[in-house]
This record gives sequence, structure tokens and C-alpha cells, in this order.
Amino acid sequence: MRSSCKSPKLELGNKPESSGEKFADLLASRLVEKGALLRPHQIRSIDKLIEFLKKGKFHGLIKQPTGAGKTRLFGEILHALHLPTLVLVPRNNLIDQTQEELMGVGYREDEVVTISPAGKRGAAALVNEALENISQQQNGHVIVMTYQSFL
Repeated sequence: MRSSCKSPKLELGNKPESSGEKFADLLASRLVEKGALLRPHQIRSIDKLIEFLKKGKFHGLIKQPTGAGKTRLFGEILHALHLPTLVLVPRNNLIDQTQEELMGVGYREDEVVTISPAGKRGAAALVNEALENISQQQNGHVIVMTYQSFL
């Protein structure tokens, strides 16, 4: 059963003093405004992420088991913050699955661009195509591609 992300834990507090606090408060306020539907463990992950950001940290890892809703979680975060993003997935079948999940959190089909390996294009060509797409996008478009072809 899903519960709403509108919990007291995500309410905005005092004015932020650091960029990490500003980022954390922005994330919290936009998730509340949006009324993101997350499971209780996902809400706890968001709360931990907000604490993490308020400490001025920006590089980390959200680790959860298969089926825990990681794609939904990062999709809600990306959609709330409107950040241009490159998502790398391990297998081709996860490209469509990731696109569907991102559309489920509010992205339109034209906002989630997928790049599938075609022929013998090298990793550099794929990365350049992805970066070119991201640089041309505005308002938080997401590029989803596989890293399988890099191996």
C-alpha cells in the first residue's frame, strides 16, 4: 500500500544556510507540493537523502533490494528537481521499463529520451549522443541508455 509523501518529516524548516540545505529544502518542498506517492521505506530514504544533503554532501548511493522501487524513488527526486539527467541501465530490457516508470511519476513521453545501442557504434559515440541530447534539453529531461554496450 502506498502512502503520501506529505509527512511532517518533509516540511520545510528554517532558512537554509548552505547550498546542501537549499537543495534539501527544495527537494522536500517540491515533493510535498507534488504529492508524490511513495511507500514508507521510500519516504525514509528521502528523509535520509535530505539529511545527507543538509550536511553538504552530494555524492552517495541509495542501495535497496530488487523490487523496492529504486526507479520510482529516483524518478520522483528527478522530477521534483527538474534536473537534466543521464540514466545508465545494465540491460536493454531495462530501458523501456525505466522509461515507463519515469512516465508514471509525471514525465511526458517526449521528456524521456532513450538511446539503444545500434550496430557497432562505440561507447564514445553513445556517450557523445547522450551528452548532446542532455545539453539541448531544458526543464529536466532524462536520457536513458544502456551501459551494456560499453563492455
